[in-house]
Amino acid sequence: MSSTRVFQKITWIRLHTLTSMPSEIEFKSILFLPKKAPFDMMDNYHTKKSEVKLFVRRVLVADKFDELLPRYLNFVRGVVDSDDLPLNVSREQLQQNKIMKVISKKLVRKILELMKKLAKEGDGDEDDEDKDDESEDKEKAEEKKDKKDEESTWSKFWKEFNKNLKMGCYEDDSNRSKLSKLLLFTTTKSEGKDINLDKYLDRMQESQESIYYMSGDSLDVMQKAPALQMFKKKDIEVLMLSDHLDEPCIQKLADYEGKKFVSIQKADVKLDETEEEKKHFTKVKDMYKPLTDWWKEKLTEYTEKGAMKDAGVKVEKVELSKRLTDSPVVVVTSQFGYSAQQERVMKAQSFQNKDQVNQMSGRKTLEINANHPVVADLLSKVKADKEDKVALDTAQVLFQTALIESGYEIADPSALVNRVYRLMSKELGVDPDAPLKVVEVPEGEEEEEAEEEDKDDSDDEEKDEKEKKEEL
Repeated sequence: MSSTRVFQKITWIRLHTLTSMPSEIEFKSILFLPKKAPFDMMDNYHTKKSEVKLFVRRVLVADKFDELLPRYLNFVRGVVDSDDLPLNVSREQLQQNKIMKVISKKLVRKILELMKKLAKEGDGDEDDEDKDDESEDKEKAEEKKDKKDEESTWSKFWKEFNKNLKMGCYEDDSNRSKLSKLLLFTTTKSEGKDINLDKYLDRMQESQESIYYMSGDSLDVMQKAPALQMFKKKDIEVLMLSDHLDEPCIQKLADYEGKKFVSIQKADVKLDETEEEKKHFTKVKDMYKPLTDWWKEKLTEYTEKGAMKDAGVKVEKVELSKRLTDSPVVVVTSQFGYSAQQERVMKAQSFQNKDQVNQMSGRKTLEINANHPVVADLLSKVKADKEDKVALDTAQVLFQTALIESGYEIADPSALVNRVYRLMSKELGVDPDAPLKVVEVPEGEEEEEAEEEDKDDSDDEEKDEKEKKEEL
């Protein structure tokens, strides 16, 4: 016998389960999903115990028994009562008891079923198979109509406990596919609202074979990222991952309904091209080969021996870009390297080995936009003179600014600032290597300034004396 009832209370969402199994293992449970997450829920995530109480034949055995539910469901409250467990068993024996493992598995399944039902209600896609009365159908339809503009229960729940579900997606291999159905993401077409992956698949283009995503500090920053330009032009929807748990969760999933997840910030992104576009790209690539070879050589020297040798940045290649439409350059990482968001998280962790992070960050690829006038001018300069200092300064400034725009750190900001100053000086017609001169003030002006200062001082003294007399 198995039944599930869901109803709304003031502060709780309630799930009542009564489960009986063919092997004569029977237990009863009442579980609650709170509407609000505690403020310190993720602070003690790895040590916090489950709040579910364990009873054996209505006798309390454990006030907080963390073996009943996995760690990512530690926010669930409730009680579990079983007649099949021995009453005098120790805590250690309970943890290894086969009946406990069965109960735990059943509880997780029921909780995920409840969440799935809440998520469907939030989307307005709930099946009506369990509805027996037509009047109830009409009442519920009217209620949905009245609350059309209101935030759904699932949206509110997601805002409170999305980090737990993402951690579950990362940790729980057996239930990962179920949890993936519950995940919500903001996309380039969702207008600031969160949607599930099923909706993303429904809106995919016919020729699209992958689910594209990118990560960053905020939606505003990601919307302006150069890596997104071609996807906007081709009207391809992209998941925007602004939470630091999003990317590890996506990488654990690997694919959804047969569609692989692909980061648009990685070097191996492939977009659909016509035969004409492929031929044109090959010709332009050959045309820009002198620049890409020269740029790769200079950047290798700059990052391994120059000012950026301590940054841990290694340049794999410089190549023509297929993803840029407006920006001159963009920096992307290798297929298995850390994204900029992951690098920041890893470096922020306490006691993190810097060399290990640099090793895992992956080699960077500088992609250049052949249509951009700055890049075209740089090609002409390099063809004329490979030792052109202006070309070298421009190439290094473009690389460092591309690193910053893509979210990566640079080891020596002063080197970038000095090059910017040099380029500004040349643009203004000033010699950047000219020595600094002390400003000389004409003697007449010095005397006038001294007289004005003396006059101001005397005025202040007279004012102070007048104030003292008034006080007396």
